[in-house]
Amino acid sequence: MSTFLQSVLTAGALAMAASAWGATYSTAPAEGPVNLEDNPGGVNSVEIYGSYTINREAEGFISLYQNGNVIRQVPASNKLDLYTFEGYSKVDEGMVHVTFFSVNGPAKDGGTYKMTVPAGFFNNASTGDPTEEMEFEWTITNPQLPITPAAGGHYTSLKEFKITLPKIISQGTKTEEVSSYALSTDSVPWLYELINPEVVYNSSVKLDGNVATITLDEEVKTPETYNLYIPFKMFEYTTVSGKKITSKGMNYSYYIDPDSKGAMSIVPAEGSYEEFPVMTGTTPQGGEFDYTFCLQFPEDAPMTIPLRGQVKLCPLAEDGTYDTNTYVASFSAFKASPTQLALTPIYGEGQAVSPVPGKYALVIPANLYMTAAGRNGAYYFVYEVLPNTNLKYTIEPADGSAVKSLSEITLTFEEGKTLEAYAQDYATLTNGIATYTMQGTIDEDQPNKIVYSLPIPMTVNGVWSFRTPIELTLDGASVGVMATYTVDGNDTGVSAVVYPEGDVKVFTLTGLCVAEGRLRSMQLPAGIYVAVDAEGNAVKVRF
Repeated sequence: MSTFLQSVLTAGALAMAASAWGATYSTAPAEGPVNLEDNPGGVNSVEIYGSYTINREAEGFISLYQNGNVIRQVPASNKLDLYTFEGYSKVDEGMVHVTFFSVNGPAKDGGTYKMTVPAGFFNNASTGDPTEEMEFEWTITNPQLPITPAAGGHYTSLKEFKITLPKIISQGTKTEEVSSYALSTDSVPWLYELINPEVVYNSSVKLDGNVATITLDEEVKTPETYNLYIPFKMFEYTTVSGKKITSKGMNYSYYIDPDSKGAMSIVPAEGSYEEFPVMTGTTPQGGEFDYTFCLQFPEDAPMTIPLRGQVKLCPLAEDGTYDTNTYVASFSAFKASPTQLALTPIYGEGQAVSPVPGKYALVIPANLYMTAAGRNGAYYFVYEVLPNTNLKYTIEPADGSAVKSLSEITLTFEEGKTLEAYAQDYATLTNGIATYTMQGTIDEDQPNKIVYSLPIPMTVNGVWSFRTPIELTLDGASVGVMATYTVDGNDTGVSAVVYPEGDVKVFTLTGLCVAEGRLRSMQLPAGIYVAVDAEGNAVKVRF
């Protein structure tokens, strides 16, 4: 199991049965309330024990819902590396581990969570029988409070933290404004090593309005994984009605890496580019190879041994954090000389990396190489991708449009150009919390045109960002397109049962078609569905 997965207490699904259709399931932590005091990773991932294989052609998605809204969808193709198999030698057989978030993701927000797996998504490796539809539910009642520096991040040292206390407190179905805040006189937070909890760093706390500043007695620089523990009743809130409420216990995890960047440099240098050029280097044996980036070591501190690791290009958040589980390209490392470590895109040599516009961190993982000083710690270089002025295309709906719903996004490039995409490569549509995956289909009569679609129309209000997959190529060169849409529709909730005229197709919220015909005559299990008529009009219904 990876260090990341070991550091997260996960929500698991246990499937132990010889026949998938007669399976009984249990979860860890148990379905129901999830206390973040005991499970700081929240509802982060699911494990299905037993000998299973993935049906790579399965339709629909594994979906994670928060308060009835889809916030993550995972396709069977696994192109986004969101599955891992552990304990078995076969690539596609074993215990399935599906990860949705990093440790500081929205899976720790308060609310009701549900995970659904469509029928037939997995096959029992022994019998070949497809699995039945699975559903698991959790409730998080102890949401984490915002903290700076962000939990889950990589830092070279830790000294001070700031926690923003809530201005509104929820008690059952009622909410009240907070009029004042107070600190406990006998509760003090502390930082400790997760690997060796006996190594503890004490701290002091000051309160200014609703912002608590925690200062460690000493700056922590030792490379390690740490946990900041905020004890129960650390803060006391007084509401406008005079009610006094104490805070819950909280845990925040952090990583300290050695400062290995030092005199390191990289080609191309940090900065802004329309796309990263493919460069040509020479191996020690004199052969030619293509690479995209090249780490440069000082002459007096050369690399001695290249180790194993994967460099990733990750979107960089405004607060300077990144999530290595969300990346747009990955690279293998090759030793070109004692002072050069070349990075080649894993998806194919000789290809330029051209992600959509935005800021990115090129993350150099710990233990990628060794110098006389020892193994390296993690660090990153910052790049900004500018819009490619040479890329001519139209997008429908137009970038910046306000729409009632989103179901299809069409890209049309210059005539005479040829697009190439794979069925298992997905574009994404996200508002920063929820992420939908969109499958692309190239027009057979117009190879310069591709349509990305959702299984059912998306009608959640807000600003949504669309990104094409890194594998999309135009005449052999990768292309990246991004667009932003504002969804402002009236049909954002669940209506009472509505009976459209004529025949309809009925889908689950995961996009699985479960019935066709007259809606009024249907008898479906209790739940929420989407009915789509022949004209493509959709309405959410509850049975």
